[in-house]
Amino acid sequence: MESGVYFSVVVPTYERHESLMKLLGTLRAQEFKGFEVVIVDQSAKSEDEERLRGTGLNIKYFHVSEKGAGPARNFGVGKAEGSVIAFTDDDCIPDRDWLLNAKRYFDSSAETVGLEGLIYSDMPDADPSKYRVVMNVNFEGIGFMTANMFYRKETVERAGLFDTLFDTPFREDTDLGWRVLEYGSIPYAKDVRVLHPVHPVTSSECRESKFERNKFFVKDAILYGKHPGRYLELFSAEGHFISAEGFWHYIQQGAFKYKTEITLKNLFDLYTQRLISGFKAVSDD
Repeated sequence: MESGVYFSVVVPTYERHESLMKLLGTLRAQEFKGFEVVIVDQSAKSEDEERLRGTGLNIKYFHVSEKGAGPARNFGVGKAEGSVIAFTDDDCIPDRDWLLNAKRYFDSSAETVGLEGLIYSDMPDADPSKYRVVMNVNFEGIGFMTANMFYRKETVERAGLFDTLFDTPFREDTDLGWRVLEYGSIPYAKDVRVLHPVHPVTSSECRESKFERNKFFVKDAILYGKHPGRYLELFSAEGHFISAEGFWHYIQQGAFKYKTEITLKNLFDLYTQRLISGFKAVSDD
């Protein structure tokens, strides 16, 4: 058995008490034991701490009033003792060798400042009108979703943690990943796996519905303003400008709100230039 705290698993949670307990059960089954769990609970009612102790895990539990995934994770990092921060969501299910396999990447190279694990779904082909599917399969190195992300604590603190200007659970993880890349490499690890169950979409008002989540594209204006080059790669890869209802409305709304120099024309022009460059590179080959 490993001794000491190598990983701090930071979990923000909000009104998902049973999902949280299921996550803790999977963490208890981890093959690598040198970790603590830092829970930052933003729910209206605090968790039963006796039930948490019953898991047998090394848990630090904090019930906080401030809302938001970014602030919760920043708070958790501040309370962490591990040299590597492991982020996952309160409804996720890591594989048993999740931490064991992740540790090998950090031990193998000091240049590895972060690690992006594989996020897979229990229903990858689910009807999008009924379920929201979360995966990063074939989408590595772009989004850096915190359902399965690792950072060296020292590096993520130097990078400035999560920017709380992203006050909805969207794009704050991408922004942080891009900033951490300035300090070293973030490989993609297919053997560091987390299952992200689908989210049922019960109505257009449901927080997991496309209607509600499309409003988050307001924050794309912030991401573009901070990382215009990388944003264009994300913009092209995701294709939300084609498929997401209201995308252009919300990004323009964000540009006005956050005073970002972005217009539909310059975004399309940049995208067209990228396509032309890509076609030219292919033809030259």
